[in-house]
Amino acid sequence: MTEQMIVHLLVLVVAGLVAGFAGGLFGIGGGAILVPTFLSLFPLMGVGQEVVMHSAVGTCLALVVPAAIMATKTQHKLGNLEAHMLKTWIPWILLGTVAGTLTIQLLRTHDLKVLFTLYLFTSAIYVALKGASETGDEGEPPTVAKAGGGFVIGMLSVWLGLGGGTFAVPYLRAFHYPIKKSIAIASATGLVIGLGGAIGAAVHGWGEPGLAKFSLGYINLLAFVMIAPLVMTFAPLGSRVASKAPDRVLKWIYVALLVVISSYMAYRTFF
Repeated sequence: MTEQMIVHLLVLVVAGLVAGFAGGLFGIGGGAILVPTFLSLFPLMGVGQEVVMHSAVGTCLALVVPAAIMATKTQHKLGNLEAHMLKTWIPWILLGTVAGTLTIQLLRTHDLKVLFTLYLFTSAIYVALKGASETGDEGEPPTVAKAGGGFVIGMLSVWLGLGGGTFAVPYLRAFHYPIKKSIAIASATGLVIGLGGAIGAAVHGWGEPGLAKFSLGYINLLAFVMIAPLVMTFAPLGSRVASKAPDRVLKWIYVALLVVISSYMAYRTFF
């Protein structure tokens, strides 16, 4: 094993630790941290610039699957998964996921970088301006909102390599859907998006030039094997820390993290 390969493995380990801990701490998936990391690391592992963003996204989508399985099982045991909402929401998520896997090939690496950077900046602004948790009567999105929102969330999540929870939870909360049930639905949403997106990444990337060794299409298997156990191990630790930390402190740490990452992505994309 060369010194360079050892460095690559160490970077993957650190990325997995940080992504898992931050995911549990802030209630987000690891894509916001892992995609920028992969964009910097994968070219050093032999991935061509023309496919580096697709490989980063595909690998992140594969990493969503094991974490989403655990989260969905936990939410089911807690009784937070509402069958009616699941049946009327997931089909639209699935359609959006399919649309995302079919159209991502039409987007260049630069296009995906721009979308990802805009997503990070928008998220930072949204969280910074968002007030206290909403109160009021509980409800759920009407059928049209489920269809449109589910489709768009599924498609955007595949394009950006995200589990969907980042979009799904605030969207459902906007209709006063209970927070615990929103998180549960988001977990199931992530499973559908991750599984569908990962299959699409493997198929569409099959035989593509410029990919690293040990790749299954656009999924970097070395990164997946190194990071998946770490994300699943350290996410609960982040959750325990979050349960003891003041919400206001967590909010501004999260905003700062998003600003730093989005600034880095903007630099990588436009300069």
